Amino acid sequence: MKNMYTQLNTDPQPNEQCDASKALTNNCTEKSNLSQISEFGGDFMFTLGLFALLGVVLGLASVLLVTLILTAVILRLLNLVLMRKQVSLTLNQEACNRFEDAWLSSSDNNFPASTTSGWLDLPNGISAHYIHVPSSKKGPLPADSATHATIVLIHGTGSAAALAWASMAGQLAESFSLYAVDLPGFGRSTWSWEKFLAASRGEVEDAYADFISNYIHAMGLVKPIVVAHSIGGFFAIKFAKKYPDCISKLILVSPAGILPMPTDYGWYFAWLFMHGIPIRQIRRLGRIASFVFYSIFDFCRAGAKAYYWLQLNGSPTGFGDCVVARFLTATRMGLRLHWNRPALSDLLTAG
Repeated sequence: MKNMYTQLNTDPQPNEQCDASKALTNNCTEKSNLSQISEFGGDFMFTLGLFALLGVVLGLASVLLVTLILTAVILRLLNLVLMRKQVSLTLNQEACNRFEDAWLSSSDNNFPASTTSGWLDLPNGISAHYIHVPSSKKGPLPADSATHATIVLIHGTGSAAALAWASMAGQLAESFSLYAVDLPGFGRSTWSWEKFLAASRGEVEDAYADFISNYIHAMGLVKPIVVAHSIGGFFAIKFAKKYPDCISKLILVSPAGILPMPTDYGWYFAWLFMHGIPIRQIRRLGRIASFVFYSIFDFCRAGAKAYYWLQLNGSPTGFGDCVVARFLTATRMGLRLHWNRPALSDLLTAG
C-alpha cells in the first residue's frame, strides 16, 4: 500500500499539467515577441540606413550644385573682365537654329557644304526635324539607285541627327544620299508629352514605327537603307517588323533593347538611361543649368557643338530620356535592370 501510494503521488496532477502548459505558452509568446521585436528592429535600421544614405547623396548633390553655380559666377565675371563675347542663356528654337547653323558650317565635323536642315509636318501632330546630305557621287547612278542609293539615319539617346553622324556623313555621302532624322522627343523633333504619358509601351513602339514610316513616305523615299544606333535601333526593329516593305536593308549600330538583360558594360548605360543622367537634370534645372554650362563654355571657348548639345538636351520640350526609361524595369532597389520588351523576337521575324 505504501508503494502504491508513493507511485500514485508521483504522477503529475491536473493543476501541475495546467501550470506547465501555461509556462510553455508564455515562453513561446515571449520568443514570438522577441522575434517580432528583432524583425522590427532590423527593418527600422534598414530604413534608417536608407534615409541616411539619401541624406548623404542629397547633401553631396547640393554641395556640387552650389559649387557649380559659384564657379559659373566667377567664370562669367572673368569673361566680362576679359571682354569676351557672352552667349545668350535662352533655351529656345531661335537659339537652337543659330547653334545648329554654326555647328553644320563648322570645320569640326564631316558634313559637306551641301548639307541642309529642314522641318516636316507628319501625322499625329509631329513636327520632324532632319538633316539632308545629297550624294556627291559622280557619273550615272545604277539602275536600282532609287532602292539602294539612299540611307535614312536614326540616332540614339542623348544625341540628335546633326550630332550622331557628324564624323561619317562626308564619307557616306560619297556613295549615298543621306536623310538623318531626329526622333520625336529627342533632338529637335516634337511630340505631345501628354500623348506619350497616355500611351502604353506597345503604343509607344507603334508610334515610333509609324513615325519612321511616315517620314520615309513624306520624303518620297523608295525602300531606303535604314541605319540606326542605340535606342534608334530598337525602334527601327519595331518599324522593320511592322513595315517590312518600306526598307531594303536594316543596319544596326550598337542597338539597345535586343536582349532582356544588358551586359555588364551595357548595364552602366542602362542605369544612366533609367535615371536620365545628365539630360533630365539639365532640363529640370533650366536656366540654372544653362547659366552654369554657358559660363564654362564661354570661358573655355568651346566650339559650336557644345552649345548645340546643351540646347538640344536642355530643351523644355524634350523627353527622350523618359522614352528610354519606359522600356527599362528596375528591381532590387534599382540595382538590377532589364529591358521589359526586348526586340530579339521582332528582329528574328522582321521582313
